[in-house]
Amino acid sequence: MLTNRKVLVSLVLTVIASFFVVGCGEYDLPAVAVTAVAIDQGNQTLAKGNTVQLTATVTPSHASDKSVTWSSGNTAVATVSGIGRVTGETAGSSTTITVATTDGGKTDTIEVTVTGDAL
Repeated sequence: MLTNRKVLVSLVLTVIASFFVVGCGEYDLPAVAVTAVAIDQGNQTLAKGNTVQLTATVTPSHASDKSVTWSSGNTAVATVSGIGRVTGETAGSSTTITVATTDGGKTDTIEVTVTGDAL
């Protein structure tokens, strides 16, 4: 009799534990879409060969995918790395630097003017 009670209690505990495991599984949270992106710095002037680090703020701050890409309108004038570091290439010219969000394709731009050689 005692053995049957242990088996029954063990079975009941196993069933209860199974419900907790199944009920605590992962679930998908609703995605939070990007509504805007802004380059934190304004237009820039830098000497040929010098660099400036740009940063971008994605809105809302709790967006699901805050990844961005950077591009230069004219890489002969200024290049920009994947993390927003701009390098002046040709003195006396300017170009547009663009940041774009992966989610939603939101964009912002600034102008970068390159002056004479770095000192």
